[in-house]
Amino acid sequence: MDFPERFHLIIRRLKGAASDSKVKKQMKEEDEILKYLRNFARIEAAKKDKLIEEKDRIIAEKDKEIEELKRQLRK
Repeated sequence: MDFPERFHLIIRRLKGAASDSKVKKQMKEEDEILKYLRNFARIEAAKKDKLIEEKDRIIAEKDKEIEELKRQLRK
């Protein structure tokens, strides 16, 4: 794969690091940590979405109750 010139230095350094077994092991461990953090963030975002959905449902129910009470007061 051909990368732009500005990336050549970092690519060369990464290739050199990957050839060192200690650095390679550390890079793999870091990848696992990043994978865990991404998964955690995804789970937390899903929880937040569910909370928002529940809040919206409760508000809709309250709006219906308010409308019913208004109808009752008009009678």
